[in-house]
Amino acid sequence: MKRAIVRLCASFLLTSLCHYSFAQQLFSTTSPQQLLSNPQALAYTYNGHRTQNRNQLPEIEEIKEDMQILSAMGVKLLSTQTMGGGHSERVVEAISQLKKQNPGFEMYVMLGTWIQCQNAWSQNNVNHELGDEDNNRAEIQKAVDLANQYPDIVQMISVGLEAMVKWQAAYYVQPKVILKWVKYLQKLKNENSLPDHIWVTSSDLYESWGGGPDVYHTADLLKLAAAVDFISVHTTAFSHSYYEGDFWLVPEAQEKFAVQRQVDAAMQRALDYTLAQYHNTVQYIKKAGIDKPVHIGRVDWASQSDDLFGQAGSKAADEYKAGVFHQAIERWSLNNQITAFYYQPFDTHWHHPNPANEENNFGLINTQGQVKFALWALYEQGVFEGLTRAGKSLTKTHQGQKKLILNELQAPDFVSQTPLTQSKQYNQKIQTGDAVKKQFYVLTHQTMTQNTESVSYPSRILKFQPWHNTSEIGILPNGVIKVKTGSRNWWGGTVKLDSPKGENLSDFKSGYLHFEIKGDTSSTFNIGFRSGDPLDGTLVNNFIQMGPKGKYPLTQSWIKMSIPLSQMDKGANFKNVTEPLYFLGVSDFDGKYIYIKNLYYAK
Repeated sequence: MKRAIVRLCASFLLTSLCHYSFAQQLFSTTSPQQLLSNPQALAYTYNGHRTQNRNQLPEIEEIKEDMQILSAMGVKLLSTQTMGGGHSERVVEAISQLKKQNPGFEMYVMLGTWIQCQNAWSQNNVNHELGDEDNNRAEIQKAVDLANQYPDIVQMISVGLEAMVKWQAAYYVQPKVILKWVKYLQKLKNENSLPDHIWVTSSDLYESWGGGPDVYHTADLLKLAAAVDFISVHTTAFSHSYYEGDFWLVPEAQEKFAVQRQVDAAMQRALDYTLAQYHNTVQYIKKAGIDKPVHIGRVDWASQSDDLFGQAGSKAADEYKAGVFHQAIERWSLNNQITAFYYQPFDTHWHHPNPANEENNFGLINTQGQVKFALWALYEQGVFEGLTRAGKSLTKTHQGQKKLILNELQAPDFVSQTPLTQSKQYNQKIQTGDAVKKQFYVLTHQTMTQNTESVSYPSRILKFQPWHNTSEIGILPNGVIKVKTGSRNWWGGTVKLDSPKGENLSDFKSGYLHFEIKGDTSSTFNIGFRSGDPLDGTLVNNFIQMGPKGKYPLTQSWIKMSIPLSQMDKGANFKNVTEPLYFLGVSDFDGKYIYIKNLYYAK
């Protein structure tokens, strides 16, 4: 690991200069295959918005200003995210004008289309099996028209942007919906109604492409993989530093390292985590006998956050970490001849009303035209000399002083002191869905062991997940579940089985839920379990209510509870317990704590 960390940092400057040396090289012949197999042609996802109003598109001249900056950096390939609103059309037109003004200018585009399900974003009747025909056809047709108008610039079309991932419950589609439009575009190519050089893909998360849970491994997904020209995989290391951050935390062996060394080691783990998502996807596709190029369609790291990824969260977002990660990805891309679309070159502030939110700070150049640490090496080599943004010359952030960057540096939290977001203790000898026949079903306990003949543990890993960032929930090394309640309009969190099916606890219907609990919150909250699936309308919340005014008050000392499941039962399907523990705030939200331990079901 130490050698890897040294390599990660020592090559920071070298990688930047290596890529810059290709910035002025004009490719004699160009095709999607040549672009994607030549990562010296850097690739970025581009969004040129300069205001907080998403509907206020950047002008052509503003986009041309950005294109010249990107070209100086060595960027040759851009991806856009939707055909709606007219942004993609302006990007392509700006490139076309620059090519006419300067025959040596070179930039290519992968057009993104927004695909969604029938009745997307509605409160009722969302149908993930069918697509929104009007929206989807319009998106695809706009991409076809633009590709036909600018065949020298448009090289690829992506059908959908993270459209297949199931947790996007407001709009996700099944792979067959994407497949329909991929086949349509391939048909147009065969009929000479679309330039035949164009490669067709879908840009989606690694899990949607088969690199994650088995629930995504379907026959239709493999048909889609066989139909596209290449696979565009999105990765999630930055966001997972909070939601599934086991890889991110400082292990005990590194707790005495200096802060910068702890951070460098964490960034190496983040790189490994990213590449594992990529390689898991490649392995799934190849194992199915499908031989298609697999490239990274999105990889990112934010430089600022005052929320989940800042000081009060995973501490992932700062300029140093973003710079080290950016360079590590570029180096891997170069060495392995795999394109990675980096998200994104410029900060944009329409994603969130708070300028300090991470969604507004994924860029390498901020909204004031200041070059962040990731690009300082290029700046020092004069790459941006004579170039402007909003009419102003580019400058460095932090007055160009690295010591100011390092003064802000914070290492991730220590494993030994941090609630984990997954419980690794599970029974690999049983199948999810099989009825649990043991006397006890244990989620966490200090004395019960897996060797006990009467005890069964979960059949899959348990994931500890807050709902919509409203709370914090995790498990401490000693097996105590720690919940930080919310202080806003509502809060909730869950302990969820990492499986498309739930646990079969049908033999426990007449039994009990045992646990010990304490806390300092004055909130009234529901505690219980959930059965069924929200995606098919079968979800049922089963609970009792705890709080200072009810039957079950919370104290700051441990109290033992033994609740008949019949008291919690609100119509549960005990054959499909998907979340064996959940919390939901009811009133008096104060942001304080709940602790629970020795939690098990008994017949």
